[in-house]
Amino acid sequence: MSRKRSIYNQIALLAGPSPATGSQVGINQLHRIQTVNWDLSVPKENVNQMGQLAAIDRINNESPQVSLDFSYYATDMQNENALGFSVNSGVSALSNILQKLADDKNYYVLLVGEGEDAVGKAGADGAVTAIGNGFISSYSAEGSVGGFPTCSLGIEGLNISFHADGVAEPSPAINPEDGAPVIGQAFTIPTIVSGGVGQTTAIKHGDITVSISDSAVIGEAISSAPIQSYNMSFDLSRENIDRLGSRYAFSKEINFPVDVSLTLEALAGDISTGNLADLICTSVGYDITVTLRQPICGTGIGAVAAQYQVKNVQLDSQNWGNSIGPSETFSASFIGQISASGDTANGLFMSGITGYA
Repeated sequence: MSRKRSIYNQIALLAGPSPATGSQVGINQLHRIQTVNWDLSVPKENVNQMGQLAAIDRINNESPQVSLDFSYYATDMQNENALGFSVNSGVSALSNILQKLADDKNYYVLLVGEGEDAVGKAGADGAVTAIGNGFISSYSAEGSVGGFPTCSLGIEGLNISFHADGVAEPSPAINPEDGAPVIGQAFTIPTIVSGGVGQTTAIKHGDITVSISDSAVIGEAISSAPIQSYNMSFDLSRENIDRLGSRYAFSKEINFPVDVSLTLEALAGDISTGNLADLICTSVGYDITVTLRQPICGTGIGAVAAQYQVKNVQLDSQNWGNSIGPSETFSASFIGQISASGDTANGLFMSGITGYA
């Protein structure tokens, strides 16, 4: 019987090892997925000639464009570790990506049959959509009072393939030199699980703390104010490197510099002393840490599940809002730059739990 529809319980998302053109043994499931979307486009150029009104052909003169975006609840650093970020290493979170150790991966979407959960199923139990040579193009992490902290990513790929199952199927990766499929590498989708033993279901706002190295920004004592939300993000815009003889972009290089932004929103607290004019001659750098802890019952503090630290960010903008009824609100936006692997004083750093027994 033909499939009538596909819904969330039938779908699982996985990421392959890096590089995309290498062995696909060791595919990692991504957990707590909330949304998955993908699309493709094949840009074509008209070929016209004198004496004929209509184009005589439409030719692919650019690389096909494949994109994947997904989001998940932030409960630990397991997904970030699988995606190639440097976690618990004391170096920039993007070190592995910047050094080409984990820049491109293949991504797999497993779809099982109607009325079945993907959990407990494997490659033999469903169809697979595979995105080849996928590069991270954006990342954001956000959390707010009343909601669960969430991460969102954007991926740019070079190829997409579709398979009736996920057992010993050919890799979706291509050789960028000529667009030919990678030969001799195959993938098999492992059994999907709900999570590791001891993995947190979701983290509540009461288990999230934000600390800032300087207690005050201009006019507002933000460290003592009731913080309502955080939003940290960066974009890794990519430049296609083309050359004669290559049908595809043989490399997709990051455009530098890369800014990392962090916005904090709070209920306005005490007024602090300060003067905007003072910032004209002196730039104040802040270290801001967002910590997500595992929930525990009763008293005590849970273990650090995930932590983001942005170092030496500078104030970019502030905003105050007042209206009849709700409390006065305050927001501050900070901007920093992603640092190189050896720079421990600037950029974004990640730490937390990366696996379970």
